[in-house]
Amino acid sequence: MQHVGSRAYEEVRKASLPDEPFRKSMPFMAQVIREAFEPRGLVEGNRLQFSTLVQRDGQSASSFLNTLQVAAEGCDFGTAYSMVMSRLVAGVRDDRIRDALLSQAVDMDCNARKTLLFQLSAARAQSQALARAADVFQANRQRPVQQHRQVHTQ
Repeated sequence: MQHVGSRAYEEVRKASLPDEPFRKSMPFMAQVIREAFEPRGLVEGNRLQFSTLVQRDGQSASSFLNTLQVAAEGCDFGTAYSMVMSRLVAGVRDDRIRDALLSQAVDMDCNARKTLLFQLSAARAQSQALARAADVFQANRQRPVQQHRQVHTQ
């Protein structure tokens, strides 16, 4: 507490009453300071930005989930899990992943949903890799075979 300004210390002191500020935890003090000095519109702006997030082209579903979790931290949702999951379902590009999350994840906890998401993403990536390999195989089969003439020398 010796490195914060007098206004910040006073805010923490008032919020700590009847205890002394040094008896409070760092997360408590950080929250008090954040509430006292963070602009009120910042949370609403963060929520607006959060509500418009969608998966970018080429972004994996797990990377999109991480983006949502980081963005939710600035939104003051309290327990952000349900908001993150709702935005994940709304913003994921792959319809099969969205359908699976909607149908299978009804009563799942956070870790089970993440596991499902990672499994679906991995299966989708493997399926795409197999499809590309099949396309290459098919293209190679359709290419005419060039016959080499053997030159006989005597």
